Amino acid sequence: MDLGIASRAYIITGASAGIGKATAEILAQEGASVLLCARGEERLRGVVETLGRAERSVRGLAIDVADPASAEKIRDAALEAFGRIDGVVSAAGMSTGEHLRDFSDESWMQAYQVNTLSAIRLAMTCVPVMRERGWGRIVTVGSTAGRTADPRFASYGAAKAALMNATRALSRAYSKYGILANCVMPGLTKSESVLAGYESAAKHMGVTADDVEHRMLQLEPIAMGRTGTPDEVARMIVFLASAASSWTTGVNIQVDGGTLRDLP
Repeated sequence: MDLGIASRAYIITGASAGIGKATAEILAQEGASVLLCARGEERLRGVVETLGRAERSVRGLAIDVADPASAEKIRDAALEAFGRIDGVVSAAGMSTGEHLRDFSDESWMQAYQVNTLSAIRLAMTCVPVMRERGWGRIVTVGSTAGRTADPRFASYGAAKAALMNATRALSRAYSKYGILANCVMPGLTKSESVLAGYESAAKHMGVTADDVEHRMLQLEPIAMGRTGTPDEVARMIVFLASAASSWTTGVNIQVDGGTLRDLP
C-alpha cells in the first residue's frame, strides 16, 4: 500500500528517543523530509546523522517545546529547510512522577505545558501553512493514562486527557480544509524513559528491572501479556500522518495491546 508519504515534509517533536524517534525513522525510510525536534542536542545529533546517511532529507533542531517561542522557530526552520509543512507529529511528553497527594501548582503546570500546550501551540502555528496547500496531518501522542484516572500519575493523565480533547477540537475546526487531526494513545511502551523508570524502581525495591515489569503487568494486566515497543506505536502514527488516512479524523486510537477494556 502506498502511504503517499514520499516528498512530503513533517515536523516531529520528542524525536531523539522512544516513539518520536521510531516515527522519524519510518517516515524517513518512506521518503519523507523530516525535521526532528528535541531538547537534548547531543542525542538528537546522533539520530539525525544516522537517518541522514542514506541521503535522506533530515534536519535537527535542538529546542524546548515548552518555550512559547518554540513553535514559530520550529515552523520557520521547517519552511527554510523544506519549503513546506505537510504534517506535525507531537511526541514530546513528560511525567513529573508526582503522586496526587503531593500536588503542587508547579508540577501540574509543567505537565500541562509540555504534554498539552506545546502540541496545540505548534499545531496552531503550522495550520495556516498547511491550509494554504489544502492538505495537512496533525498527530498528537496521548496516553491510555488520559482515559484511566490514576492518582500515581494524576497530572500526566489529566494533561493527556486535555490533549485528546484539544486534538478533536482541531479536527472539528480544520478537517474541512484538508487538515486531519488525530490522537494516538499508547499503552505501556518500552521507551528509554520507561526502561529508566524500571531501573530506578528496581534499585529502590532491591529487585531486577524484569521483576518490576512483571509486577506492573500483574497490577494492570495487558490482554496481549506484554508491553509494547516504540515502533509498534510509530506505525499507527505514520498511517495517520499519511495520505492513506484520508477519511480518519478526530479519533483517539488505542495502541495498547488491549490495556483499556471499557468502550470509548
